Amino acid sequence: MDKPESEREQGGAFEQAAQRQSAALWRERQARLLELSAQDTLALVSAAPVQRRSADTHFPYRQDSAFFYLSGLREPECILALRRTGSGTESVLFVPPKDAFKERWEGPMLGVEGALETARFDAVLPTEKLNPFLANWLLKAPEVFLDLGRRDSANDNLWQLALHGSTGRGGGGLRRISSLGYHLGVARRVKSASEIEALSRSADIAASAQSAAMRLGRPGIWENELEASLLATYRTRGAEGPAYEPIVGGGVRATFLHYRANNQRIEAGELVLIDAGCELDGYASDITRTFPVSGRFTQPQRDLYTCVLQSQRAAFAACKPGATLEVVHQAAVKVLAQGLIDLGVVKGSLGEVIESGLYRPYYMHQTSHWIGLDVHDPCPYRDEAGEAVKLEPGMVLTIEPGLYFGVDATSPPAFSGIGIRIEDDVLVTAQGCYNLTSAVPSEINAIEAVCSES
Repeated sequence: MDKPESEREQGGAFEQAAQRQSAALWRERQARLLELSAQDTLALVSAAPVQRRSADTHFPYRQDSAFFYLSGLREPECILALRRTGSGTESVLFVPPKDAFKERWEGPMLGVEGALETARFDAVLPTEKLNPFLANWLLKAPEVFLDLGRRDSANDNLWQLALHGSTGRGGGGLRRISSLGYHLGVARRVKSASEIEALSRSADIAASAQSAAMRLGRPGIWENELEASLLATYRTRGAEGPAYEPIVGGGVRATFLHYRANNQRIEAGELVLIDAGCELDGYASDITRTFPVSGRFTQPQRDLYTCVLQSQRAAFAACKPGATLEVVHQAAVKVLAQGLIDLGVVKGSLGEVIESGLYRPYYMHQTSHWIGLDVHDPCPYRDEAGEAVKLEPGMVLTIEPGLYFGVDATSPPAFSGIGIRIEDDVLVTAQGCYNLTSAVPSEINAIEAVCSES
């Protein structure tokens, strides 16, 4: 389902998303992070560092998801400090001062005044005041939330401040350092209306890119040609770019789960698996489709594809409030295992095949993961008691069953070298789930119809 050209004007970068939100949204997120904490608890989060690619060139800048979620800013070299107070949350943003020479080369900087105008923070200070300011806050802090997984100079500096900046108080040092990622992941798990809008628009663009690639496919095409088509659609439709490196695997390369070379020719009769998504306003999409480069599935390909499609339908039916991701996964596994029995790939009853794991050489990954600001959104899958998280309306996840037959002795000759995955992004609703990426076809007849348009 293609969108009109005017859609490009509706999408764009992080700042455009921020402009559509009120300052209250960001302040509510800041408060939610610390709402269950003790008074004077701190949360410290730094912007993503600029990453050097080679010599004096750099990778395109991508803001740290946690920092963006709490601030809505794309500016590098910033630090956000949050403190739980008796009446709520106090927020202070530290930004690098404006530099006319740097702006001449790289464009406008936010600066203190620009950050103040967003009205998302109680105070904005230059970064040179970070250490003495936090030293005072740390004197009373019983706990500090830090990103325990990041290792870069900015985050390391926050670690040093937290470890040493609180030792001057009479009662001794800081009592506890906790994972920012876990607590923020809990907050990020249920999406707001504005986040669902961004995810839906990202999904629409990614779906149109997949459909365009299907139409472009033909015997002899190269994987990188299809990859280029995806990237062109993302950018011309207003997305920032890919949400992750696209996977375009033809023939046996479709059986390599994270194949990324994308540099081989796809021959007549082969399937091509495309796992790709874009990023819009910081939010990711993640779609996988498998289609015949010659336009029609062979019978073995059709048999396996039908099995995977039916397993995805079963997973859709299981995806509803109160279920868990394991329930969704098992719904897909049951259909895949029965399909492998029916096709003569494995022997035994359904219970025996599942219990023994005989299906696992052909389906070795989970069916779902969270998706949001990150394509694999780092939201916890279990609560603090170790219980599996139950689905709620507003959660967004992927459903992506597959079957993979390498070129080896474990694969029946008819299926050797065939890899199939079907992946969609779904929103949990009060009634069940809604497929955000249904605009790109997944039914066999519909896929063959789109491929014939080439």
